[in-house]
Amino acid sequence: MAKPSLLEIEWALKGAWMLAKGDKEGLHCFDHSPAAFWRSFWVAALLVPFVLVSVATDRMITLQELPVGKPEEVVGFSLQPHILKAMLSLGVEMVTFPLLVAVLAETLSMRTRYASYIAINNWATLLVVFPFTFLHVLYLVGFLGLGPLVMLSLLATGWMGYYRYALARVVAEVNIASAIGLALLGFLLSLVIDLGLTHLIL
Repeated sequence: MAKPSLLEIEWALKGAWMLAKGDKEGLHCFDHSPAAFWRSFWVAALLVPFVLVSVATDRMITLQELPVGKPEEVVGFSLQPHILKAMLSLGVEMVTFPLLVAVLAETLSMRTRYASYIAINNWATLLVVFPFTFLHVLYLVGFLGLGPLVMLSLLATGWMGYYRYALARVVAEVNIASAIGLALLGFLLSLVIDLGLTHLIL
């Protein structure tokens, strides 16, 4: 599977940002070919730095909850399993969601738009993680407390849900109920995978 070029990544991010603003012209920024569909899965590799920031944030939160002078082993936080769990969660989610949508594509009358929807949804993930990573970095450097981090993360999650809904409406051209269903499917799938791997690995 060929890697996407820097130009393709740039245009994909531009298109994702335009769609986030409600500009349907953003669709023209994407390559809708079958080869581009497969290249969009390279997003998983581009997301690795963001995943590592998330793991670092989880570690910081855990360490701040430790009694003064106690080693981190008190709560059993080992960095390697958490990184493994996060990477596996990312990989499993990137594969599972497209497979589930493929099963539903005929029912949702989006079979001809399936490839474009999945590809754009993959690229959009790069845009979705930015607000979360920005908040995590602010927390890690001490500019943001845990309370504000949680509240702002909830707002970012709400925006993410709306954005996923909007992508389903614009790209997959499904009805409102189906778009809500696809957005919820992605969210719940992420939760189930994360909880399952947490139980297995940590």
